[in-house]
This record gives sequence, structure tokens and C-alpha cells, in this order.
Amino acid sequence: MIQNDNIDIDNENHSYQNILVILVFLAGLLNSRSYLLYMGLGSVYNLIILSFYVLLVFTAFILTVDFLIKKKGHSYLTFPYWGVLVIAVMVKFLILFIQFPSLFMPGNVHYADFMTFARGFLLMIILVKSIKSIKSLINVTMALGVGTSFSVLIPIVFFPEMIGTRISELNGFLFSGAFWNASVISYISVGWLLVAISAIEKSKLKKQILLSIFFLLLFGSISGLSRAALVSIVISAIVYLILTNKIFKYVKFTVVIALTFFVLAYFFPSTLDNLNSRLAGGVNIEDEARTAIWTNYIENIPDYWVFGQLEGDYRKYAPTGHGPHNVLLNWLVHFGVLALVGFIIIIIGILRTIKSTRTYISKTMGAGLFAWLIAYLSVALINETGYDQLTVFATIGIILSIDKLIKFKGLDKNPSQCNY
Repeated sequence: MIQNDNIDIDNENHSYQNILVILVFLAGLLNSRSYLLYMGLGSVYNLIILSFYVLLVFTAFILTVDFLIKKKGHSYLTFPYWGVLVIAVMVKFLILFIQFPSLFMPGNVHYADFMTFARGFLLMIILVKSIKSIKSLINVTMALGVGTSFSVLIPIVFFPEMIGTRISELNGFLFSGAFWNASVISYISVGWLLVAISAIEKSKLKKQILLSIFFLLLFGSISGLSRAALVSIVISAIVYLILTNKIFKYVKFTVVIALTFFVLAYFFPSTLDNLNSRLAGGVNIEDEARTAIWTNYIENIPDYWVFGQLEGDYRKYAPTGHGPHNVLLNWLVHFGVLALVGFIIIIIGILRTIKSTRTYISKTMGAGLFAWLIAYLSVALINETGYDQLTVFATIGIILSIDKLIKFKGLDKNPSQCNY
């Protein structure tokens, strides 16, 4: 096991680390945006997002000053897997700004897009650079898990009648995706990361908290009758159990998942009935709306493959006005082929981190990280979900920080430091 005090890259600034934990918690809490607005708590949401931006700018400033003072800061010469994607996005926004500078003013469409990606990339880079120990890794992950858990707790507590339903509009309020979409985002963002981190958490209490949040997020993602979420859960669970190769975990996970479905069947019997009706008859690829959407976007690739759609009209290729419903097509239509390459490089970076984690830290932790990647891609490749969500950027930053921890403590050269 890697001792928490044996993997510190340098002495941590505990005040800064505490701020980092709060920042990530707020990022997770922002997943509950739609519920807060629906409940008329717009002022609460505004306070949360203001606090988030203040802390985001502050941590970025501290990190920059630290770099300038130390001449190296926390930069280290690890390969910046995120670099190509960031450059591609910056180039595209520059092209749009030259054409439509007025649309970058607050309240306009390009301003909103710019802020979405600016905060996502900035948070990701901050996490890659700032997580300097296993202790910090665990604390940040738990903070993100606790923050995202509200996207399940709020609808369960205040709108239990919505469990087992799949609607997008409620009392005139439109929920993006569907009522429970925020829960699906939370699950694919941090769900399996919580399981991975629980493998290196020494405290039994904290380990149980991490796993409890995971199953809460799993429950929320099923509550919305999302077929993509169900497929994601099944495939990622199978991958995790195969990679861990432990009979006890097979039994434990089977029992817990069975209990989850029992709770749904007993307390919310309509949920399984509604889910069964959505699954009845299987899936006819030709009749799937996604198939038509993908076909429309793929047929028009010659029009946008270089820099993405040059005028920023990203949904023009679907007659229905839908987005591509595929993370690869989303990066391509928005920012062009360089962005697509950049995203693939990030996935390669995650795969390399998983391999290093399994080799030098913990096979169980590595299995959890691989299950996260499978869960994420199984949803993101057939949905709009998983493309530009803040919590997805946060989790990618957390995972890539593990690669830094391994390399710059020399764990890849001296595996004897590990005893997980």
C-alpha cells in the first residue's frame, strides 16, 4: 500500500488544498442546477456559481504565482495530454471572435460556450497540477462525489413521484435531456472513480461513504429509465468484476445491485414496469432516432472537419435540430479534426494512467478506473451527455493527476514503495 505521506511530491499548502476541495465540491453541486431553478432557488444557484468562479480564479492565480516564483511550480515535465484539445478549442474561438465579436458579450451564445469550456479546461488543469498526494486525491474525489450526490438527493427527497418517469417538461419547466439527466451526468462523471479511490482509502468509514455515494448515483441514473445508463452500468460492472478477479467482489456487487433493483421494485414498482416497456422489443437500429442524427452529421463531415462549423451553427446538420449525440462527432463539429485528435489523446492518457495504476498502485484501483472509462464512453458515444459537462472535466483532471503522482514519486522506477 502506498502510504499517504510517502507519495507527497512536495509539502502541501493545506489551506490551498482545502480551497481545492471546496472548489470541486461546488463543481459537483452545480450538477443540481436544473432542480434549483425549478424549485425557484435561482438565488441559491447564483450564489453557488459565483462562489465557484471566485475560487476557480483564485486557485488559478495561486497556481500561476507558484509557478513564477519557483520557476517550475507544479508543472513537471509530464506530457500534457490535454494540450492539443485546449489549443484546438482556443483556435476555434479565435476564429469565431474575429467573425462575430459582439456574440462574445455576456448573454450571447458564444460567450456562454466560451465560459463553458474555459471553466472546464481551467478546472481540469488546476486539478492535474494541484493534486500532490494520495490524501489530496482521496479528499478531492470525495468532495466531487458529495457535491454530485445532491443531483440525486434533491429529486428523491422533494420529487419522489418522479422516480421511474422519463419526461423533459414539468409544469412548464424544460429539463435538458430529461428530469433525471443530471443524475446520469453525475454517475458517468464520478461514479466509478469513487469505487476506484475506495480501493486505497484506509478508513472503513470513508470507504463506505465513497461506495454509498456510488450506489446512490447508480440509483439516480436508473430512476430516469435511461437505456444508455443501464447499458453503461451493466457493461462497466462486468468489466470491473472481471479485472478484479475476486470472488468476494462478485458476490458483493451482485447482492448490492440486486438490492438496488429490489428497492426500486418494492418502493417504486412503476419504475421497473416503465423500464421494461422502454426495453421491450429490443433496439431496432434503423428506427432509432440517433441513427438518423448520426447519418446526417456523418454525411456532412466534409463541411466542418477542418475547424468545425465555422459560423457556430452546430446543429444545422440535423433537420430536427438535435446535437450529434456522440462525443466524437461533437468535438469534430464544434472544433474540427484537431479537437477530435486532442480528445483521443486524452483517452490515451487515461488508458496509460490506468495501466500505471494497475502496475504501481493497485490492481483494484486500476479496475475501477477502467470501469469508469467504459461507463463514460458507453454513454458519451451515444448521447449528448458527457461532452461539455463540468464534472466530466473535473474527473479527467483527477485521473490524469494520478499519472503525475506515479511518475514524480518514482513509483514506476521503485514499485517497492507500493504495498496495496
